[in-house]
Amino acid sequence: MTKRIAAAVLCAIVNFMGAQDVGAYTPDVDDDGGTDYVELRRDHEHDTKREDPLLATASAMVGGEIDHAWILRHHSGPSAAVAVQHNAIDHTATVSLSLDVPVLPWEELLHRSLAFCRDEDVLKVTIESQGLGFAGIRSVAETSGFVFSRARLVEGVHVAEFYTDLYHRSAPRRQDA
Repeated sequence: MTKRIAAAVLCAIVNFMGAQDVGAYTPDVDDDGGTDYVELRRDHEHDTKREDPLLATASAMVGGEIDHAWILRHHSGPSAAVAVQHNAIDHTATVSLSLDVPVLPWEELLHRSLAFCRDEDVLKVTIESQGLGFAGIRSVAETSGFVFSRARLVEGVHVAEFYTDLYHRSAPRRQDA
């Protein structure tokens, strides 16, 4: 039996619902061959308990709260998803990555999730991936300011552990005039 990772569950739910029905808070539509990024997040700042139904459903299915997620949608449906389960007390996070089609630009999904982890002061990140090996994940994580610790295969899922590189400095952003 393979392990059920949050991103794969999220991607399956969106596939079942249809790409048009994703009620995302911040769609980021790009003109790059029919793909766009959708961001979903849990609202911790307000006591309204208004929760995104997609995150609530996926969280219930995996048995843990998903705090933030990004979906790469292709004209044929979602092709990749990344979900972050953040533990603020322990300063840890589990980032899960699921790919339907590995040739699409999944790197931006992982980079966005790792930037979220850095913003939340996460010290240890465990990345679980389905559909992608360790080499690509390690490259993106190290570029995002995390240091590789170890990797293993657990129930058909690639699991890699990283720690925050406390000396990492982001490349300065260029501002176009």
